[in-house]
Amino acid sequence: MSERRFLRAHNCTMVKPGPEAQQLATYISWLMQGTLGGILAGALFVLPSLAILIALTWTYLAFGDVPVAAGVLFGIEPAVTAIVVFAAYRIGSRALRNGLLWGMAGAAFVPIFALGVAFPYIVLTAGVTGYLGGRVMRPIDLRWAAPKAPPARRPSGRNRLSTFPYTVATERPFDPRLLQ
Repeated sequence: MSERRFLRAHNCTMVKPGPEAQQLATYISWLMQGTLGGILAGALFVLPSLAILIALTWTYLAFGDVPVAAGVLFGIEPAVTAIVVFAAYRIGSRALRNGLLWGMAGAAFVPIFALGVAFPYIVLTAGVTGYLGGRVMRPIDLRWAAPKAPPARRPSGRNRLSTFPYTVATERPFDPRLLQ
């Protein structure tokens, strides 16, 4: 699965209600292994966390009054927070490829964190902003906002003709040297 397809699937799961990681794992397994793979991934994604949750609940109910057990359970909270923050950083560093996207992410973070704005309003505002930005910014040259790509390798020999459909599909300027 390409990184672009993964990020698109991740964006789709962010909009849907429910746990994004499970939806993403189930979708990827369904793509790679079919219906049975999707069912197994969905079930096996839930079972370990269910077992951990049952064990933690039992531990809290049985030993919640013991100071050592309460300290251990309280210490788990920052560890889980650190794991979530690190995962968000890893995904963000791949999806946010330029300063404009980082700025938009920051502009979405402030209302949801500091002002307590509901998540659906953030998603709706981001969608409207993206739509309007695409309409308004399309005529403007956005090369400054795009990540720097490595220089393209020139096709040689028989491969020149095979790149013609790709060139047309990506709306690149026609280069007659491709047909020579």
